[in-house]
Amino acid sequence: MIKKWIENVVKDVIKDKDKILALKDEVIKVKEELEDLKLKKRIEMRDIEHMIKVKEEKLNIENEKKAVQLERQYQEKEMKLKTERHDKVMAMLEKGKDDLQNVYKQIIERLPNVNMEIKRGR
Repeated sequence: MIKKWIENVVKDVIKDKDKILALKDEVIKVKEELEDLKLKKRIEMRDIEHMIKVKEEKLNIENEKKAVQLERQYQEKEMKLKTERHDKVMAMLEKGKDDLQNVYKQIIERLPNVNMEIKRGR
């Protein structure tokens, strides 16, 4: 009876040993899968960070292009306004010159025609 009991205990231990070995193998596989998943996560995080960095750089470049384009448009408008103002001022000056010449002409016409001879005393 003791012998039978011992045989049963040994059989149970062998079964438990097989279960333990199977569980140990499963634990090893799960650990390997976990390490693989951790590695994949790190790789994906690096890829995501890289994509974010590339996207930010692309947006920065686009913003710089827009800023340059807006600056150019501003300069073009400023130059157009300056040119228009210059043209208006030049037209006013030209008109003022013509008006002044007309006034001088009218003054000259109204003055008597006098020829004077200036003698110098010796």
